[in-house]
Amino acid sequence: MGGNLLTGSIPYDIKNLKSLSLFNLEQNGLSGPIPDFFSSFSELQILRLSQNKFSGKIPASISALAPKLAYLELGHNALTGQIPDFLGNFKALDTLYLSYNGFSGIVPQRLVNLAKIFNLDLSHNYLIDPFPQLNVKGIESLDLSYNSFHLNQIPKWVTSLPIIYSLKLAKSLSLSCMSM
Repeated sequence: MGGNLLTGSIPYDIKNLKSLSLFNLEQNGLSGPIPDFFSSFSELQILRLSQNKFSGKIPASISALAPKLAYLELGHNALTGQIPDFLGNFKALDTLYLSYNGFSGIVPQRLVNLAKIFNLDLSHNYLIDPFPQLNVKGIESLDLSYNSFHLNQIPKWVTSLPIIYSLKLAKSLSLSCMSM
């Protein structure tokens, strides 16, 4: 149902579709809070709700998706509050997009548990130091730009990665000199 002209809120009855593995409502005009009904979706692997007008916090029931969810896209909305600690429980998560929202505070230390993360985009929020040292083997894309980080230098865990294809830190570094 992505890429349509849907407006209003997500109908609560969608929670009855318990066997979903993909839930895609991206690129619509949906608004209001994201419903707190995700514990119904025990098979969900991909959740795409980006490019809407959702507001409020990430609902706690999304934590129930931790065993299988590999792709979580909530970017380009009006979500606020802190990034929830429970995202550190998503051992299968390889893609996390939370860009262009109003998230504030620090990035939870528990995100170090996301050892399989391959794409991480936290750009265009109001996040502050400290940023956790991730324990990843390689990352395709890391975007921390347009936040309130004062990294002073590119973090050592980033420069020691054997694989990184895209690194975006615009307006996140306050470097006097940088060496790699």
